[in-house]
Amino acid sequence: MSQPCGHVIDLDALNDDDASDVDVSQRSVMDVDEMDLEEPDIPQHVGPGPDTLPGIMQAFRWPYLAAQALGRHMLPAQLQRSCLTRTWKVSTHFSGLGSAELALQLLEHAAAGLTGGVGPQFNLVSACEKQPSRQRVLRTRLPQDCHIFDDIMERFRDLPELSETVDWRGIWSRMPDVFLGQGIAEDMDISGSPCQVWSSMGSRGEDNRIVLFLAWAFLIRTGECKSVIHENMSRFDEGILLELLSDTFEVVTLEVHPWHCGFRIIARPRKYSVLFRRRKIEVVSDVREVYSRLSQSLADWQKQPDLEEFLLTSEQGLLQEENQARASKKLTDKQRGYLQKYQEQGAVRQTRNVVYDLSQSPEKRPIQTSQQTGRLPCMRSGSLLWMPDRRRWLVDAELAALMGFPSSEPLKNLYGVPDIFCPARSQVGTAMHVGCVGLVALVALACARDRS
Repeated sequence: MSQPCGHVIDLDALNDDDASDVDVSQRSVMDVDEMDLEEPDIPQHVGPGPDTLPGIMQAFRWPYLAAQALGRHMLPAQLQRSCLTRTWKVSTHFSGLGSAELALQLLEHAAAGLTGGVGPQFNLVSACEKQPSRQRVLRTRLPQDCHIFDDIMERFRDLPELSETVDWRGIWSRMPDVFLGQGIAEDMDISGSPCQVWSSMGSRGEDNRIVLFLAWAFLIRTGECKSVIHENMSRFDEGILLELLSDTFEVVTLEVHPWHCGFRIIARPRKYSVLFRRRKIEVVSDVREVYSRLSQSLADWQKQPDLEEFLLTSEQGLLQEENQARASKKLTDKQRGYLQKYQEQGAVRQTRNVVYDLSQSPEKRPIQTSQQTGRLPCMRSGSLLWMPDRRRWLVDAELAALMGFPSSEPLKNLYGVPDIFCPARSQVGTAMHVGCVGLVALVALACARDRS
């Protein structure tokens, strides 16, 4: 096979609502009888019923399907007294492309029908992202009065540089002395801390970027946050989070996959930790149970899209991609070597959905095919997903759609957002999956209520 021609990224340039008087708060969702259930008011603009939509459109209806499932599994009085009926001031850290912010925007519309029209309101107050390219994306998406910090470490002094090896317990013990006193004033935070610390190619907890996680955890502990959602890869050691924060927060950990919200084609296992400040928030339903029931309902209702449906780019668009590649660099020697290794391994060619990630060594990121998991290789910063049988790349808009971003006109219209979202390929791999973080947030807020 000859060298692929497509959009090649220079990897070396990348850095990467009125409640009943009856107290039903202690009833398990398993105790809800069918006679208790009411259909939530789902907005009419979501389009045809699930059976008439192609798989990709069903996947992008996850906010409304999840709200409908929640309405079937929990009493209206429970939902009307939950944290889904309040206004939240929201911060994010390691904000990336704004996956959490987009997910919350979608939940505002979808959850309103569950609580008599008084759904959650999310005021996006601050974000924190160091990479200039991602800051530019955030500025186009967030309210003008949302402050974007560029470095979480600016609230501390005299912490080790990220080039140094660190003892995390030693650093944590020093933090009260080096903290500048600018804690998080917002009452909700959603953050996905750097994953390199826990990566199979990292140092499993000894990577010095754990300082960034410690800084975030200290800000959470000393701030005003009532509800917190933390995301990292499946190897994340939640024991550290429990050691640092469990005396102040109730912590629930979830294993989350894109297929839970309708995106079966993509492999992106993640560990989400939901935290509730004990003196402020009461957990009234089992978070894991509710999440399990909702994800199963979505799996039962949705037709899972296949890769074909995510190939959104027109022939003209593909030609433009090819021309861009011809005008820029070809594959690096290392990427050519990866391609050769894939070929030498005798890639399965009986399916058109074979995909290579030419930014990854075949020895660490083996080929994914429908005969194995049927899922794409897990995206990372700078992923180059090549389809040898089709002789084309998965291009920017397609990778964004796989991560739950509305990157085409039909998807934008279905979501009801003002514009198409299409970040560069090199940025998508660092993002939280929009559907995953949205589903976790919906469940977390439904399962808790204010103590006041």
